[in-house]
Order: sequence, then C-alpha cells, then structure tokens
Amino acid sequence: MLIYQKMTKKAVFSTILAIVIALAIGTLVYLNKGKLDHFFGVNTEVVTMKPDTIKIQAVTINDVLHQRDSIKELRRVDSVFIHLHDVTLTAILMKIGPDKANSYSIVREYDSNRLYYDAINIGGNIQRNLDGGGDLVPLPQRDSLLKK
Repeated sequence: MLIYQKMTKKAVFSTILAIVIALAIGTLVYLNKGKLDHFFGVNTEVVTMKPDTIKIQAVTINDVLHQRDSIKELRRVDSVFIHLHDVTLTAILMKIGPDKANSYSIVREYDSNRLYYDAINIGGNIQRNLDGGGDLVPLPQRDSLLKK
C-alpha cells in the first residue's frame, strides 16, 4: 500500500513538473518570437503592393457593333447546329470526321453544301418511311409553293 502511494505521489509530481515546463517553454517562445523566426528562417516582414494604374480603353461604336455581330453569328451557328437532322449531321460527320468536328466546322460544311445535305435529309425521310411501312406521299414542288 505504501508503494502505491509513492507511485501516485511520483505521478502527480511528474505531471505538475511537465505542466510547469510546458508553460515555461510556451512563455519563452512567445517572448522571443522574432528571434526564433530568424533562427528558423521565417520571413515576417510585411510586403505592401502598390496597385498598378488601370488603363481603361474607350469602347468605340465599331467595337459594340463587332461584338453584336459576333454574338449574332454565335447564336446562328448554335441554332443551325441544334436543328440539324440526325441524318444530315451523320453525313457531315462522315465527311469531315468526328475528331475535327465542332459546331462551327459542322455549320460551315452545312452552309457550303446546303442543297446536298437537304437532299440527304429528304432521302433519310424516304428511307425512314419505307422502313416504318408509312405511306409515301410525293413532295410538293417548290414552284407550286411559290405560286400560291
């Protein structure tokens, strides 16, 4: 029983001693912070940066018109690309290759050969009607549509 009490006193004493040592080290580190930073190579100087002067370029009327034309072309390309029939898009991709395909190149190809791709689309519709057992109805002539 006496040995147990001595161990307990030693444990309490060593705990109190460890706390006192930790507080002493913490106080020394806090008081000598600048010296320790220099010892470990930490740079604590404050760097102030002066803002650069911002040059604002005047926007001209031509700039606004050019930007508007770019937006209109972007929307036109998106609209044409979105509304292409699958048969037409497939034909274009077979020609230019899917690795080089983006909406601009696809629409550029479609615009340059519009009648050809419209004919392919008509052929695709005919094939779809044949495969589905639908009735084939003659297409109206363009001239008859213009005379009305």
